[in-house]
Amino acid sequence: MTTKKITKMREGICGKCGSEDIEYGAMIPEGEGCYYESTCMACGVYMHEWYEMKFDGTDVMCEDDEHATIEYLQEGDTILNERSKDD
Repeated sequence: MTTKKITKMREGICGKCGSEDIEYGAMIPEGEGCYYESTCMACGVYMHEWYEMKFDGTDVMCEDDEHATIEYLQEGDTILNERSKDD
């Protein structure tokens, strides 16, 4: 079986040699994004793998004496206190 050599950058590969043998370290928040510290186990190069952060939603965890519920709200959903009984 032959493997295709990686020549284009994408997540999860080494930017120097193209290896997918990456060891990840800490995630570091930076502005409106973050990066993962990483090391290529094939060639030893140290990298930062960058990601953009964008709001996706909120888990709302409500409890009373008898029940606990979790409701996932996405951008544009009506907040729980503003919903009518028919929603």
